[in-house]
Amino acid sequence: MAGMDIPADFRYLWHMSIESMKALIAEDDPASQVILEKMLSPFGEVDVTANGQDAVESFIRALNHRKPYHLVCLDIMMPGLDGQSVLRRIRGVENAKMISPDKRAKIIMTTAVRDRENVMAAIHEQCDGYFVKPLKTNLVYDRLRELGFEIKPRDCERDSSRQ
Repeated sequence: MAGMDIPADFRYLWHMSIESMKALIAEDDPASQVILEKMLSPFGEVDVTANGQDAVESFIRALNHRKPYHLVCLDIMMPGLDGQSVLRRIRGVENAKMISPDKRAKIIMTTAVRDRENVMAAIHEQCDGYFVKPLKTNLVYDRLRELGFEIKPRDCERDSSRQ
C-alpha cells in the first residue's frame, strides 16, 4: 500500500441514494464480473478489478479522491490477495481513518466458497453479506435494501428478466 496514503483531513460522506452508488467488484472470473456488473450498473458507477491487490489500491485511491465506494463485492478465491485479506485490509483502512461503522463501505462476499470456516471468517471481519454463486439477483437486491440502498421494485423486475 506504499504511496497510497489517505489524507488526514478525510471526511467520509455516505450517500444512501442508489442513484449515486459507487461499487467495486473484485472478481477474477470474467463471467462473474459481467454478471455482477450488469446487476449493479443500473444503480451507479461500477469498477471491476481481477485481483485483491488492485481492489485494495482502487479502494484507497477512491478515498484519496473523496469518491469512496459505497459497495464492495469480493470473491474469496483470487490471485494474490484473497477476498478475506482484502476485507481485512479495507476494514483496517476504515478503522485507521476512524470511519464509523454506519458510514463505511458495505462489503458483500460473492463466492463459490461455502464452507463454515470461510463464512465465519468473513462475518468476523465484518462483511455485510455473503452470497454463494450462482448469484440470484433478487436476493442480492433484497440484501442491498436491508443495507440501506434504495432499490425500486421495477428496477429489480427489469434486471431479473435479463438473467
